[in-house]
Amino acid sequence: MNNMAIGLAYPLEQVDQRRLKDSLKALLPTGQHEILPLRPDQPLPPQCQIYLAGDEPPAGTSEHPALAWIQACSAGADAFVSLPNVRSGRVLLTSASGMHSVHIAEFVIAAMINLARRMDRLWSLMQARRWEEPRVPLAGSALRGQTVAILGYGSIGREVGRLAHALGMKIVAICRQAGPHPDDGFHLAPGIGDPQGRFPSHWFSSEQLPAAVASADFLVITCPLTDRTRGIVNQTVFDAMKPTAFLVNVGRGAIIEFDALRNSLSNGRIAGAALGCPPERTSLAGRSRLRSAQRPDHAAHVRCDDGGGMFALAMRRASRKPTTIRKG
Repeated sequence: MNNMAIGLAYPLEQVDQRRLKDSLKALLPTGQHEILPLRPDQPLPPQCQIYLAGDEPPAGTSEHPALAWIQACSAGADAFVSLPNVRSGRVLLTSASGMHSVHIAEFVIAAMINLARRMDRLWSLMQARRWEEPRVPLAGSALRGQTVAILGYGSIGREVGRLAHALGMKIVAICRQAGPHPDDGFHLAPGIGDPQGRFPSHWFSSEQLPAAVASADFLVITCPLTDRTRGIVNQTVFDAMKPTAFLVNVGRGAIIEFDALRNSLSNGRIAGAALGCPPERTSLAGRSRLRSAQRPDHAAHVRCDDGGGMFALAMRRASRKPTTIRKG
């Protein structure tokens, strides 16, 4: 490819566009690189060869004649894997796995501190300018000595494990297959994550999920959404958890069975939840029913939103397959 047209799902500032162009020039040094910002409802332009993707593929993506590469902005690429031109291998699909581990892991730690230390209650008292007595029930509990079960011990899960271990927590890893194994994925910098799998004291397979969560004080979901993980956190799992345990989800909402979560919160089967992505992502009625349950905390689905820098790093990460990019 001499000239390159790049469809961009997210608006970028000029400085971020320059960072993106510099990354493209390093990856593909010959030719000109044109960036095409797209509206949410706009199909890919006919000259588009690379698509820096949003959450969903635009109309016509699967039949696009010039498209050669889709770079997803998220660690999971479940919205794109079923596209015929991706399944056939004509279009290269790369995810941003490893790109968001620091940001999301820090969000998980913040959520666990918020739940354990009852920061929501303290914040509401501060907003109301109230000094509540007795103060002892407001103290909550320390994370040190507690157990966190991490469903999906990939790049994000391993960074959660590293930070939690530094806080004195016990780590339980839940993967497709039980047993310690190294992670050879992308790492933003040395010292991030747990490449050798040193921190977990126990390893479980995903089929052993109820047993894995039985002693956990927190269940953290970091796995991708696949046919295997859809609805994997169900009533059986919640029934196996301690009533004092909390759920933190930074994966896709469909990994959790919505009714099971709502019932478990309402009935006090678990103590609370922090959800980066609600189980019914597009259902306002579903979100309203969930908010009426006990202690559900919602937040925007978080990732490394630094524009061109994120896409530039992601493309350098994917550059191990440049021949596939040029094949279109």
